[in-house]
Amino acid sequence: MTIKELETRVAALEQEVRRLNETLETKVNGNGKNWVAAVERFAGDEGLLSGFAEAQKLREKDRERARKRAAKAGKPRL
Repeated sequence: MTIKELETRVAALEQEVRRLNETLETKVNGNGKNWVAAVERFAGDEGLLSGFAEAQKLREKDRERARKRAAKAGKPRL
């Protein structure tokens, strides 16, 4: 690879790093905290909390079924 090709590649990489840094800065300083607003918006929402509780129950039932199947098949539980 020639010096000119290396210079071109380094310039392209520097430009890409600059673009990525700008994108990261925008996310952190601009829209990066959207999740905080979402949490604040739904904080204390009983319907949402009830839905989470129901989902947790369903996941636990799925885990129990998986444990029973694994035990029946003779597989060790991890």
